[in-house]
Amino acid sequence: MSNVAKTCWQRQNNVEVPVTTVRQFLETLFPDLRGGFIEIRAIHPLDPDPQSRFYPSLEAFSAEQVGIDALAKQFHVYFGVCPRSRQEGTKNAVKLVWCLWADLDAKTFKGDKPESLKRLCEFPLTPTAIVDSGHGYHAYWRLKELEEITGPADVARIEAHLKALAFALGGDRQVAELARILRLPGTHNVKDPAAPVPVTIEAFEPDRQYSLSEFTDLLSVTVPVIPHQQPPQSAASDTQEWAQKLLTGCQFFRWATTHQAEVSEPFWYAVASNCAPFEGGREQFHRFSREHPTYSAKEAARKFDHAAKDTGPHSCRYVQEQGFDCSGCSWKDKITSPAALAHKDVELPGRIEALQLGQLRPLQDVIARVAQVPSALEQEAYLRAIAVKKLGYSVGALRQELARLTPKPEQPTAGGGSEETRFSAVFPGLVDVVEHQGQPAYLVKAGEQLVIQPEAVVEGVRYLPPPREQIPWLMPRADEVLRFYEEQRGQGAAADALLFDDLRAYHQAISDLPDERHYDLLAAWDLHTYRLEPCLFSPIICFFAVPERGKSRTGKGMIYVAYRGVHVETLRESNLIRLATHWRATLFFDVMDLWKKAERHQSEDVILHRFERGVRIARVLYPERGPHQDTVYFEPFGATIIGTNENVHHILETRAIQITMPESAKRFDLEVTPEAARPLKERLVAFRARYLGQPFPDLLKPSAGRLGDILKPLCQMIRLTRPEREAEFLELALALEAERRMDRSEGLEANILSAIARSAAEVRGGVLSVRTITDALNAELPERSRFSTRRVGWRLKALGLDRARMSDGSRGIRWNEAQLRTLCQKYGVGSEITSEPSETSA
Repeated sequence: MSNVAKTCWQRQNNVEVPVTTVRQFLETLFPDLRGGFIEIRAIHPLDPDPQSRFYPSLEAFSAEQVGIDALAKQFHVYFGVCPRSRQEGTKNAVKLVWCLWADLDAKTFKGDKPESLKRLCEFPLTPTAIVDSGHGYHAYWRLKELEEITGPADVARIEAHLKALAFALGGDRQVAELARILRLPGTHNVKDPAAPVPVTIEAFEPDRQYSLSEFTDLLSVTVPVIPHQQPPQSAASDTQEWAQKLLTGCQFFRWATTHQAEVSEPFWYAVASNCAPFEGGREQFHRFSREHPTYSAKEAARKFDHAAKDTGPHSCRYVQEQGFDCSGCSWKDKITSPAALAHKDVELPGRIEALQLGQLRPLQDVIARVAQVPSALEQEAYLRAIAVKKLGYSVGALRQELARLTPKPEQPTAGGGSEETRFSAVFPGLVDVVEHQGQPAYLVKAGEQLVIQPEAVVEGVRYLPPPREQIPWLMPRADEVLRFYEEQRGQGAAADALLFDDLRAYHQAISDLPDERHYDLLAAWDLHTYRLEPCLFSPIICFFAVPERGKSRTGKGMIYVAYRGVHVETLRESNLIRLATHWRATLFFDVMDLWKKAERHQSEDVILHRFERGVRIARVLYPERGPHQDTVYFEPFGATIIGTNENVHHILETRAIQITMPESAKRFDLEVTPEAARPLKERLVAFRARYLGQPFPDLLKPSAGRLGDILKPLCQMIRLTRPEREAEFLELALALEAERRMDRSEGLEANILSAIARSAAEVRGGVLSVRTITDALNAELPERSRFSTRRVGWRLKALGLDRARMSDGSRGIRWNEAQLRTLCQKYGVGSEITSEPSETSA
């Protein structure tokens, strides 16, 4: 019995197997990189954009393995099975092949997981290594001799062996390509983020190696013959079959190529990347681009060359995130990118002759015949074929006439017809989406009773709970919520006080905060996330400190008890907008430099406006619809936490409560997990159900300005649940206000106000010169750090000071003692504003 077969027997019979390290595994698959790289690619479940790193040696990989391990329970982590000749993850970057591989995954293998392991163990060529991917197995066969890739013939030869191997084992044939990435052992499969599954090396025999010919003989591999040179395609030649499939099957590709003048840069590049994999793709891309506003042969060639070197065709998800509506696509969720249609059985518009269009010269007759075709997809395919091949009409002219002549579907009348059905996690009267008998269900309040419903009908729309695998947090259990609800109703105000105290104790057990009063703030914020509907503001809680001060731990502890809490490490605007609008989720942004990443993903407005209800942000999602129909408005409002090593933008700072985490010697025994927080979460859902639809206790803002706006809802929670703690909370509000005043006192505005106070004796005719203020400001500054009068003038205007002219015509500000005193107090300026001097004339 081989060692691998023995290991398989040991696994099946629960016998302990010696552990193989990731380093040993990679040493076997990458014995010689020949100056190339090992690619490691991390993909977050909520962010389709991969993060790739390229390591020139195993030593370089090992040096960063701790960081890779840290990603393991939150990201899918993969490695490129073949070395990369350059720092790219494309097939063109693969020049060396050291092994063959197969993937027996639950999605594709016809049998259960033990059966797939048995199939691998019984295969005549025993694998060098078998990796448990979480839901299936990956197998690797190390080759005795290096196979070099020098051209298309070598690619075809290796991929033919991989396809034959997949066919023989019943594996996934899509992995039979050279740029394939597979799961890295020692990481986790996080398809279900709440229950990550370890990726482990199940069997390993590094000395078991094979020649490629052994697979050729065993599998009867037929290697396709690839000619060394294909005849060049004419730019004017007919559309090739792969392109016809894309045009027929993909509504985005069809729109982008028939509305070239309206195509944005991201869409244009997506067309290039989906043409790049194919023979003749360059010529077709030029044909599909000539009407683009910035088209030139040089620019299109540059864009195509860049796309050809990219990691592959832009995905359908990317196209939707850039604003294209793919909801009507018949291939939706069946393909990953438009280019995948080239390998699908797409019915091409070959039945044009059956319509007898060749004899119909008048445009109206042609369109009338096409309008009889019931499928919009076929209509568009016919239009393109007619315009290009038959009658010489432009596609735009044909489309306009088609829209006029196509019969409009009858609209359902009020009270009649079938109701619309959609997934939703938000509608009036909903307490929450809960887990009931292992499946999502609605928890709805009817009077004073809670009702569990598998669906709901609201204003003629039938709502269904989102699929379980799409819910990005651990759901509260319906039975537990109902139990806590009845208990709390019986206990009344005592239940609220006990819940507040338990939340406070929970945070004390997992965090070390700068002040005991901060635990009141966190407990109040937890309660606030469940009573967000009456609030106009929600304070952003910002944890700021150098690394390893407990920011992530504290933030995760809060997000696990918060209403629909989601831990976010990506700032893609599309993802944030969906979480805010579809889920009304509470978000924890856990990033090193929040603002830098937000600017890179263009999501600053989403984050800035999380704190205030009623603010809407605009996104152009339907450019093909034209003016006044192309834009959708979203409301990003929601409870938010930030954990960052770098200071946030000063505007965001005014909308947040910043907590600087201290160095701590405290020992934490309680693990921070969603499961540990679940009972508290269920009690909080019961609390939400009790107060759903009720108004807040009215009170004055605990502080002036924006700080008072964002602290008020927390103070209301404390008065509702633990009113005896309100005095301590108001003391904390005063401390936060003083801290803000101190921060402001170090800024330019405070220095300008101090310069004004020092220049009071220079007031002439009730006006103080901007030049005098600037000179006082610059008096103690080195020359290179001094400010111009223009900049000082703009800041004076921003402070709201009235502008005036001096007797010589120069700029100044009107002296207003009361206004200046108020500003000095706000900005923590200690200088005394004296009354206007008696001498008021020059």
